[in-house]
Amino acid sequence: EGDVAELQKLMSGNHSVRCTKHNQIVKADRKFLGERQSKYNMKNWTSVMIFNNERCQALTPEYVNNANGLDLHQFKWLNTLEEIGDIPLEWNYLADVESLGQEEITQPKLVHYTEGGPFYSTTSNCQYAENWLKVYERVNDFRTH
Repeated sequence: EGDVAELQKLMSGNHSVRCTKHNQIVKADRKFLGERQSKYNMKNWTSVMIFNNERCQALTPEYVNNANGLDLHQFKWLNTLEEIGDIPLEWNYLADVESLGQEEITQPKLVHYTEGGPFYSTTSNCQYAENWLKVYERVNDFRTH
């Protein structure tokens, strides 16, 4: 667990956007619920992003509504990839997925359940399920009081 306010400290600099630059190894042709698995460069980079609104002017509603998904996921809207800053791996840990460098993370601050999470019966025993369930119970306990 981490405090998302920590991410605010990362927004200094000349980057239009920051993300976790995963080096995911996609082996299967199918993913959760039998959906086709797409293999492409920068897989899951867009799953957690921080935008520098002063510098990020290209993502207008018109552009987002008309661009194809792969152009959005591969940051085709940027002039250069140097505009992409980093978010550390512990802020977008891919549960049950092989991603180079991620094996060193022992205390993720944010877990991305890209293969299905503890909220589905078929993936209820996924990586870090206990952590998710503790937060879920705490939130629901808060709601009932």
